[in-house]
Amino acid sequence: MTKIKKSYIRISIISSLETSEWEVGRSLLEALIETDARLLPEKVGTFEPLKNSVSDVEGCKPFWAVLNGSGRPGMERNADGFIWKRSRAIKSYGHMMHKLRNIHGEVRAAWFVFEASIDRKVDWLKLFDKFCRVLVSDYATLHLVTEIEDAPDAFGEAADATYGTNDHLNGVPPIRLKEKGPANLAWANYFGPGLMSEVQEDKIRNAGFPVERLGDGIVVRVTDDIFAVEDDFIDFSRRRAELRGLFRSGLFRINHEPKCP
Repeated sequence: MTKIKKSYIRISIISSLETSEWEVGRSLLEALIETDARLLPEKVGTFEPLKNSVSDVEGCKPFWAVLNGSGRPGMERNADGFIWKRSRAIKSYGHMMHKLRNIHGEVRAAWFVFEASIDRKVDWLKLFDKFCRVLVSDYATLHLVTEIEDAPDAFGEAADATYGTNDHLNGVPPIRLKEKGPANLAWANYFGPGLMSEVQEDKIRNAGFPVERLGDGIVVRVTDDIFAVEDDFIDFSRRRAELRGLFRSGLFRINHEPKCP
């Protein structure tokens, strides 16, 4: 018998900020416990398996941005990513991949991903907003991934070939956003200064979709409640298709809805 996958929360954020600064790390982790104390990291480190237990935010400081020590010219300022996990409720995982400079001086933006088991007591939008503000985001998504979208071939071979399916489910890496653009509409989507021109704010609002200014960008949501994705995916899918039609053609790599069982 095939095991049915559980739904989960996924947040992905691209940022041009110098995330290796501990002030950024402290603010990001404090956003977790301000939203729900049950999100405090349990095990942290720079590589898995994680062996370092922490009991508060300050305990994470020594591991937040450890210089990689590669000794390669041009790489001295790079720091290893910071990873954390929780194995107790609320089970969750976070990975802050700091801004990277290669030997040629080229810069890759920072990328933060967060995944958590579903808990309806948590205000996931509030957490998303806090994360976006702390990281001064360029582009970010918040989605509730269900078994429908996570099923094999849910979006088809064409979407798989452009990494659209992978990036929709796991978050868009900075290099792929630059080269291929957004993958798909998530439940909540933050368009920073570089992408705000893609959002026809009045048109989307007049069509009945939630649109809010956040920092220097705009958050566009498919529905008011994130749990609509799980409770009535067919209706969510219909609304997402309608919302996607309010953006320019070709912006997203996935322009159709998944097959529903």
